[in-house]
Amino acid sequence: LLLRAAVARDVIPRRLRRAGAKVDVVAAYQTRQPVRSGDRMRQVLAHRKSRPQVATFTSSSTVHHFVRASRGASLEGLALASIGPITSATLRSYGLRPAIEAESYTMAGLARAIVKWAQEQNQGLAAG
Repeated sequence: LLLRAAVARDVIPRRLRRAGAKVDVVAAYQTRQPVRSGDRMRQVLAHRKSRPQVATFTSSSTVHHFVRASRGASLEGLALASIGPITSATLRSYGLRPAIEAESYTMAGLARAIVKWAQEQNQGLAAG
């Protein structure tokens, strides 16, 4: 029994089936964009003095939702941090360039990549 998001890649079930496993896939949850996220996203990005230095993306879904929510907002100076190559490819499909990509495709790996990037930029991460 493979519990996963309603929209997911078929890598795991396909590999398990190739290995001879019987796999039942059940959508256990669905990712969806909150109604007011666009308003909040544009509000956060509008303030040049307090805007974030980095936006993190942990899946292709976060990229799709971000692009819809940030429509019309300036992303100038915002570093985009991706959890891995698939998420980075999704960013690129929208014409966005990831400045940071985790070597280890985990939250801890993403955090390490962001810290490394900040050190290379010779800047600290702003509290916020």
